[in-house]
Order: sequence, then C-alpha cells, then structure tokens
Amino acid sequence: MASTRMRMGARQQKRRFLFLLFIICLAAAVYFSSSLFVVREIEVEGLQTLDSAQVVRQSGLELGGSIFRVDQEKVRQNMARMGLVEFQGLETRLPDTVVLRVSERTPAVLISYLGVVLLIGEDGCMMKQMDNMGDYDLPVLSGLKISQYQVGRKVASSVEGQVDAALSVLEEMRAQSLMDQVSELNVQDLDNIYLVTRTGLHVKLGDATMLHDKLVWMRGVVAQLQSEGITTGVLDVSSGKSGVYSPF
Repeated sequence: MASTRMRMGARQQKRRFLFLLFIICLAAAVYFSSSLFVVREIEVEGLQTLDSAQVVRQSGLELGGSIFRVDQEKVRQNMARMGLVEFQGLETRLPDTVVLRVSERTPAVLISYLGVVLLIGEDGCMMKQMDNMGDYDLPVLSGLKISQYQVGRKVASSVEGQVDAALSVLEEMRAQSLMDQVSELNVQDLDNIYLVTRTGLHVKLGDATMLHDKLVWMRGVVAQLQSEGITTGVLDVSSGKSGVYSPF
C-alpha cells in the first residue's frame, strides 16, 4: 500500500511539474512574441532619389507588430501599385528589423493620352500620371493604341506587338546614347516606325528588326548632315544597310 501511494504521489508530482513547465513555456512564448520580436525598425534598400518614408507607407509595413506576422505577399501587392519603384524582396532580421528591397524605375518615355501625360519606365510600366510633361526631357511615344494603363503595370495596346516594338527601339536608343537626340518615337504602323530628332529630322526605321544596324546608320548620317549644317529632312535607314537622305 505504501509503495502504491508513493507511486501515485510521484505521478502527481510529475504532472504538476509538466503543467508548471507548460505554463512557463507558454508565458515565455507570449513574452517573446509580444515584447522581443516586435518590428521596431524598417529599412529600405535600393533607393537613390526617393524618400524611404513614402516607400514604407506604400508597402503597408508598420512598426509595433509581430515580426513573424509580416506578410511578404501582401507587401508585394501593395508595392505593385507604386509605379516609381519595383519590389525586389523582403527580409526579416530577428529580433526587430524588416528590410525592404526595391529598385527605382528609370523614366524612358512620355505618352500624351486623353488630356493626361503618362510617364513610362524602361520596363514599359507606368510610373505615374501627370497633367503635363513637366521637367521630363524625354522622347514622346506616339501612335500607341492604348487599351489599358495603370500605375505600376505595363501599359497595354490593342495592337499586338506595339509596346514590345517601342521598348525595343528605346532600349537600342539608350544603348547608342541617342535618347537626348530624339523628340518623338512613332509606332502607329509597325512596318513603318519612325523617329523625329530634336532638330526636326524624320528617321524611317521600318519594322523593329535590325535596330542596332539601323541606329548605327542613323548616328553616322546625322553626324555628317549636322557637320554640313543640315538638320531637317527625311533619313531612311529602314534597310539596315544604308542611310538615304532626302530634303523636305
């Protein structure tokens, strides 16, 4: 009987110990989750010109919440509506820091559409909508049959291939340092794409193939024409193998 009572007492003590241990662990978990692992700092990496506070507000991240409840997918969705930057990732550094990684979009072209001006980045995404062209010294993209535009999204056209063709021309223009020489890029007819220089010279590109060769010819002939004091007229480089100039 004494042995049985001793065994029962030992089991009761073990249960009380395990229950006490559970309470201690629970209390510790509550303490650490509510006190230690709280977001106290939000860092933004990748900014060059923008205000980090603006980016943090757009992300939806807030100080004071549990670091374990930071929702990266929700942050991604929030950032998708901010055209000036592109979301690159998010990192939580225990115990209390969240690092938001972004990259600033680079303005590439302006589109005048239904009384507003759309600022478009190098990736074709709309960065913002403006009332006028402001201080942006960029080429104007014309002839695009816009079917949809939204901040943070790639502008869409009802004509298949228009947007990609425009982006391809702009990319090659950047590669050959021609952006500051061009005032307009017209893609209304994908077989007859053309540029207008800031001096008023019309440059026929034809379709969006052989763009490297075509713009090489453009650079060379434009330089020659300017050396002769010629700044207007029509330059046809659509063959990619020559440049044919005609005065207006």
